[in-house]
Amino acid sequence: MRKTAVLAGLIALVAANAAMAEKKGFYVGADFGSEFWDINKTDIDSGLLNAFSSNGLTMISGSSSLDRHDITYSGFVGYRFIPYLAVEAAYLDLGHSYYKASGTVTNGTTTADVNASLTLKSAGPAISALGILPVGQGMDVYVRVGAYFADTKTTARIWGSGTDVSESVSKTTTEFLYGLGANYEIADRWGLRLEYWRIPNVGDKSTTGEANTDRYTFGVTYSF
Repeated sequence: MRKTAVLAGLIALVAANAAMAEKKGFYVGADFGSEFWDINKTDIDSGLLNAFSSNGLTMISGSSSLDRHDITYSGFVGYRFIPYLAVEAAYLDLGHSYYKASGTVTNGTTTADVNASLTLKSAGPAISALGILPVGQGMDVYVRVGAYFADTKTTARIWGSGTDVSESVSKTTTEFLYGLGANYEIADRWGLRLEYWRIPNVGDKSTTGEANTDRYTFGVTYSF
C-alpha cells in the first residue's frame, strides 16, 4: 500500500510539473470594463469662475456636473517565459471624463446665458511585466507593473448667446502603472481574466491637467 501511495504521489508530481512546463509561450487577448477618473469638480468650477473673472465677467447663477466614469478597453499580446513570469504589450483606451456647466454671466451692464464643457481623454500603448502565481488547476493570480505611453487630450468649449469657441491641447507622457489580476482557463488554450489597473497622474499638470485613473476589466485570452 505504501509503495502504491508513493508511486501515485510521484505520478501526480510529474503530471503537475508537466502541466506547469506547458504554461509558457505567446498569447493574445482583449479586455473591456469601467474607467474611473479621480477628478475634483470643485477645482474645475473654481477654474471656470476665475476664467470668467479674468475677462471681466461675473457668474450670477449656474450649475455644473462631472461624469468621471467611462468605458475602457484594450488589446494585448504577451509572452510567458516561465510559469511565473510574462511580459505584455498592449494598446489601451482609457475613455474620457466630461465636465459641463451652464449659467448666466454679467459684465455689470448686460447679462448672457453661457455653457462650458471640459473633456479629458487618453489612449496609447503600454508595456508590462507580470509576476504570476499558479494557485490551482487552471488558475493563476498575478501582479502587473509597467509603463503607459499616454496620448492625453483636453478640450475646452464655451458656447451660448451667439458664441461658440473651443480649444484643444494634447501631451504625450510616460506614466507608471500597476495592477492585480486573475486568469482562469475555461478550455484548451482559452482563459478568462479579471483585473484592476491603477495609472497615477495621467496627463501633464501644466497643459492638459492630470488625474489618477482606475481600470476594472474583464478579458479573454488565447494561448498558442
